[in-house]
Amino acid sequence: MLIFDNINKCLFLNQLYYCLIKKCFSMKKARLFLILSCFVAIPVFATKHDNYIVNGDVSGWMHSYYGGWTPGSAPSIQSNAAYDNFFIGRQRPLKRFINTATDPIASETKRDNRKVHWWVPINESSNGWTSLPRYDANSEAFSSWSYIDIYGNWTQGFLRCPGNFTDICHKNGVANEVVSAAAWGVGLNAIDGGHGQNYNSLINGGADKLMKLFRYYGIDGLGFNSEQQWNDVRTGMKNLLKDCQ
Repeated sequence: MLIFDNINKCLFLNQLYYCLIKKCFSMKKARLFLILSCFVAIPVFATKHDNYIVNGDVSGWMHSYYGGWTPGSAPSIQSNAAYDNFFIGRQRPLKRFINTATDPIASETKRDNRKVHWWVPINESSNGWTSLPRYDANSEAFSSWSYIDIYGNWTQGFLRCPGNFTDICHKNGVANEVVSAAAWGVGLNAIDGGHGQNYNSLINGGADKLMKLFRYYGIDGLGFNSEQQWNDVRTGMKNLLKDCQ
């Protein structure tokens, strides 16, 4: 209802504009002004909406449920399983488009010797949307797909990301990646109830289980903002990541 109310307000204002200006301008110019004013007025009354997709507590899910999760079944990250559909990528990876007229390293041989890892936030995390699909058209705009190899979704979190992000990466021939970012300088351990325990759950599950979870969501890679002290999970994580290669 709010959207329709806003449109009615815009139409009412435009009718007033139309009445005022048609005495001063020709009908052709008046119609043009009315059309332009519609584009100006509508954003003024744009409504902010709450999230209609719940991201779920992925960090808590890892050490609470990952150990009991069986590959082949749907992960229970949140109580409403319907939300999980928004996090499953369904686009198969396509070959990346390369414009040989504009790309200075257009040949595949040169590209094999140079990989660009684009590791940045998507929008900003405080608004709750990040790369989730949304009502309005103010989400991330990115046009340099042909120049990067991996897009690390910095603001989305660990182990999964929205399916729309996965799909747009794969449609443009770019690998997607989720990111784990423990607090700067924190000391991890296998029973700390946080990132250390999450990592320990991955270690205990092994590489095959982690790869099946990523395959379920369509994830290509896992990145770490390694500013923490790994302590007793260091060796296990090094071996796990080596086994995943």
